[in-house]
Formats: sequence, structure tokens, C-alpha cells
Amino acid sequence: MEHMYDLLINSMKESRSENINIHGKTFERISGKMECAVAGGGSIHINQNIVIHMNEETLENFIITSTTSDDSSESEVQEIIKTIRIN
Repeated sequence: MEHMYDLLINSMKESRSENINIHGKTFERISGKMECAVAGGGSIHINQNIVIHMNEETLENFIITSTTSDDSSESEVQEIIKTIRIN
């Protein structure tokens, strides 16, 4: 999990990071925009989010990733992330 965490953080090192709370657990959310090439030429900008919780004592680990192609879908994804049931 630590290796995956390092890979994800490095892939988005120019993006902003913040701590969020989901059902009493602290998660780190890294989010930003990325330009992706489109088949046939051109490119689109996508929103990318990585939400990570790692607890070394209990070995409890969560990594949630999302990509959206428009800002209206982005708010829906954020609502889904907030409602994830973690026991």
C-alpha cells in the first residue's frame, strides 16, 4: 500500500492536497486537472481525485480514485465519496 501511495502521490505532485473526514476517518484527498489526448487528435481536460486513508497500526487502507470529464459530474462524484459506508 505504501508503494501504491507513493506512485499515486508522485503522479499528481503538482495537484492540491487536503484532509477530509469520511465517517470519522481522516482521508487525504489529492485532486487536480489533467490533459488527456483523444484518439484522432486533440485533447480533453479531466478532473482526477485520489482519496487515501492509511493506518499503519491497524493495517486499514483505502484508496478511492475517480476521473470525470466535466465539472457537473465532479460534484456528483464528491457526493458519492462522502456517502461511502466504511465499517
